[in-house]
Amino acid sequence: MCPHRAQRQSGYISGEILRNVYLSEEYMVISTRLSIDAWEKWFANPRRADLEGRIDALLGSPTSYTIYEYY
Repeated sequence: MCPHRAQRQSGYISGEILRNVYLSEEYMVISTRLSIDAWEKWFANPRRADLEGRIDALLGSPTSYTIYEYY
């Protein structure tokens, strides 16, 4: 989903995109949600999965996810 659609998703708080200084082809996206349930609902969205599949095909590698919580 494009950024403005992400902002309209239930449970979305904020997001940012970071690029590796030494490996300019590597990016990290940080998406903050209200809860793990909100993230799982977003992750299960078929439109998100379709877009991810198309991006992964272009990049030649799968997207990886790691979930963190505030400590």
